[in-house]
Amino acid sequence: MESLTPAPLAKLTQLGIEPAKIKFVQPRTRRAQYQAIVNWLTKYQPSPDTPNRDQVKGYIQAFYHLCDMEEWGRAASLISTKLNTPTEDPLHYQLKLWGDVPQQMSLYEALIDHVAPKWNGLFLQFLGTCHQAQGQYVPAKQCLDRSLSILQAAGDMVDQGMVQSN
Repeated sequence: MESLTPAPLAKLTQLGIEPAKIKFVQPRTRRAQYQAIVNWLTKYQPSPDTPNRDQVKGYIQAFYHLCDMEEWGRAASLISTKLNTPTEDPLHYQLKLWGDVPQQMSLYEALIDHVAPKWNGLFLQFLGTCHQAQGQYVPAKQCLDRSLSILQAAGDMVDQGMVQSN
């Protein structure tokens, strides 16, 4: 059975993390965070019969280590990784398909207000959709209104249309 996640070393390269250079990172606390990311992506090996959520646990843990270091762009890139599923959906969306909306919301909440405006608008849209799915209409409207405002300011007509259709 093929792993749900792409090859770990390729993902580290895409993130711009070179395991051989970690020993030179200062301060030591930052070095420890990078080492944890490398370990979660390369050494965490769930058995093939574990639930899907457990199979992507290494990615989720690495995401939170990136957030702890305020590496917001890398964190967003990591959860946007297309998984080895028939639909090749990104990790953050696949969580919804697996029924793990609380984890999906946690990822979005960690990134909002820490990424580029367009991404901020998109993550607010995704968070609003999660709130809608859980019947939380007031926070859903707040997220979607804020998302629309950001996307309008960015001139992103396509994503504006997506927000307005919610």
